[in-house]
Amino acid sequence: MARSLKNDAFSADILNNQGNMHFYQGDVKSAKDAYQQALHLASRTSDKNVLLSSKLNLSKMAIVEGHSQAAIGGLQSLTQQADSLGTKYLSVDCSISLAEALIKSKDYGHARRELQQTLSKSEKMGLRLQNARIHYLLGSSLRLSGAASEATAQYRAAIGLFDDIRKEPGAEHVIQRYDLKPMYAEATQFTQ
Repeated sequence: MARSLKNDAFSADILNNQGNMHFYQGDVKSAKDAYQQALHLASRTSDKNVLLSSKLNLSKMAIVEGHSQAAIGGLQSLTQQADSLGTKYLSVDCSISLAEALIKSKDYGHARRELQQTLSKSEKMGLRLQNARIHYLLGSSLRLSGAASEATAQYRAAIGLFDDIRKEPGAEHVIQRYDLKPMYAEATQFTQ
């Protein structure tokens, strides 16, 4: 339908959602293909939110594929763009991805600062899944920098949030998502 309407922004949005579905199921190649198509379409529109989402999704793929260091500059720029556009959810998502890239690049101090600033925004917005991701990443950055005892509290907070979300109707299997399953497993491992 979006193609017949010749609406590139709508088509790009659909492709981003298809990419998300593939990614959550663990099909990284199909997800990346959908995100690349979405970026191609989004770059032909004036819809900055769709363009920003498409770029963010490809940055997330770079992190998954082990190119965290290369993704950092782009994610910093995307975070600033999201802030300037006033897209709060995208801003939080960009910041979390930036922190993840920093952790994978062993820059734990900057990652913690980014996460601590983002946590207050995310909490105000009531983004429990994002809050769980933030606590997990805070735990990881603390553990990897040698503060295992402080990390445990962050991992417990992440597990508590994941468990609360799982109690909601329709969200029972949320931690089976490709990106969340290892987070939950690792957080559980380091709190025992």
